[in-house]
Amino acid sequence: MNPTLRIQDGPDVLHITFADVEQYHGQGSIAGAALAFMAMHAAFSSLYTDCTPSREEITIATGHPGPGVRDAFEFVTRAVSRNVYRVEPERTEARWNPYSTVSFTFSVSDTGQRRADISLKQDVLPHRFFELLDLERRGVANAENKQELRQLKRALADRILEAPWTALFFVS
Repeated sequence: MNPTLRIQDGPDVLHITFADVEQYHGQGSIAGAALAFMAMHAAFSSLYTDCTPSREEITIATGHPGPGVRDAFEFVTRAVSRNVYRVEPERTEARWNPYSTVSFTFSVSDTGQRRADISLKQDVLPHRFFELLDLERRGVANAENKQELRQLKRALADRILEAPWTALFFVS
């Protein structure tokens, strides 16, 4: 699928692909970057059927503090550098990682009062992904675990980008 996000940046309309985001972020948290990219695709598709969103008007709130999520939102919207990006650890919805309180929720809104609340569907990310993340977080992952996690992150990113956003998220 690999959608292109359109966003207004001053007088220009930018066309941003995930390959652009990947160049900015790198591979470290590529699955999180793919989730955020597709969350923006879901939000923009839901909110802006008749126009292009404006970078200067978009704000982001999320329950996910990960660097891939942050970098994807920053690259597309510049919300972090504009100081309109909030991580809200108190969010309780879509906490699918049994080893963490991270919430896979994203709110995309603008100054025109448009808002999309997005939550990841439960079975998008496999339990093995969370197991490997936990081993890494606790510092007990061996070389084999680390390699498996790198490969799984890439495979998940590819799978997320190929799926229609409706298969990934609930949007309200």
